[in-house]
Amino acid sequence: MRQMMDEADIRYTNVARKLDQLTREMVKEVERWAPSQDRYQLAEYDVCSFRASSGSFSSSVEWSISSVKEVKSDSSRWYAGGGDVLVAERSLMGGDIGLIFPCRIQGTEAGQQERIPLQLRVGKVDSPKFSEDFHEGLAISLAKSMRDELKCVNHPKIPDGLTAAR
Repeated sequence: MRQMMDEADIRYTNVARKLDQLTREMVKEVERWAPSQDRYQLAEYDVCSFRASSGSFSSSVEWSISSVKEVKSDSSRWYAGGGDVLVAERSLMGGDIGLIFPCRIQGTEAGQQERIPLQLRVGKVDSPKFSEDFHEGLAISLAKSMRDELKCVNHPKIPDGLTAAR
């Protein structure tokens, strides 16, 4: 990323949070969730956000308030990306990549991974050096990292490449 933007001008805009702190906060949040809750609010966590004169970049993770079933039924906005991953239609995300996949945390309520799956968003950088392949690679890398760091006990399959949108 630094090579794609003016490295001297990069200013990080998210709160510095270590990976283990992020995963602890996310695990605590999902442990408090119960399927009987009609309404619940889940936090969005910035993974990396910065600005430079040449553009900006952001990526985030959160537990989705949309279930896997709801996302699958919204065929105009989401498509199968390979493995257990569902991908948001990029035109509806302003060029960002949005992914959802079921991630079951040990000791949580039954059905947690289907009711509140893990959702990621990886921004696009407005730079000729920022290719679609690199963008997709960032999203896949973040998905695999979060799956591993959160220790998803259902072992969701994250593909090495996303299937093309319809």
